[in-house]
Amino acid sequence: MKKHQAFLFSIAILLLLPGFSNAQTGEWKLAKDQNGIKVYTRHIDGYAIDELRTELTVKAPMNALVAVITDADNYSDWIFACTESRILKRVSETEQYQYQVNDLPYPFSDRDICIHFKIWQDPATKKVHTTSLAVPDYMSRSNDLVRIPVFIGGYELTPLPGGLIKIMYTLKLDPGGSIPDWMSNMFIVKGPYESTLLLRQMVESKKYDSAQFNFLN
Repeated sequence: MKKHQAFLFSIAILLLLPGFSNAQTGEWKLAKDQNGIKVYTRHIDGYAIDELRTELTVKAPMNALVAVITDADNYSDWIFACTESRILKRVSETEQYQYQVNDLPYPFSDRDICIHFKIWQDPATKKVHTTSLAVPDYMSRSNDLVRIPVFIGGYELTPLPGGLIKIMYTLKLDPGGSIPDWMSNMFIVKGPYESTLLLRQMVESKKYDSAQFNFLN
C-alpha cells in the first residue's frame, strides 16, 4: 500500500465533459495553483464528493499526449495511488475498456473500477475529447475490493499556437462503500494535482513522441 495520506485520489484518473448532469452545481473555486497546475472544485447536488477540474498547459505533440492518456496498461506510472491498471478490451484505436485498482489506507478497503473509455477529435476545432464512464458489472468482482459504482470523467485537449496544448480534466464520482464524505473532500486537491504533475512528466519524457494515431489531424 502506498501514499495512504491522500486516499480519495486512489480513485481518480481521468475524465468529465460539461453537460453530463442536470443537477444544480455551485461555482468553481480555485483550490490550488502551483507549478502551472490549477485545481478547482465545486459542489454538485446529489454528489457527496465535490466535482474537480484540473488545468495545465504543456508544450508537446498531440500524438504524444494522446498516447499517454490511452496507455491504460501504464496508468500506475502516473495516476495517484493507482497500484494496478490494464486494458481489458481494445475495441478500436478510439475505444477501450480499462481496469484499475486503487490503494486506500486501513481500515478502508481498496477500490477497483471498470471504465468504458472513448476518445475523439473535433474536426473543426481540432480539440481532442475523452470520456471515461464506470461500467461496474463489466467483469466479476473481488471480495477484497470495493467496486466504484460512479465515475464520470473526461479530458479536453485544446491545441494552442506555438505547439502548446491546454489540458483540462474534470471528474465526478461516487467511490462506493463506506468513506466519510468530509474526509474524502478534505483530500480532493492533493491527488489530482500530483497526477497532473506526473502526467506532464510523462509527456516531457519523450517516451511517447513517436506515437501516431489515425484519428488525429
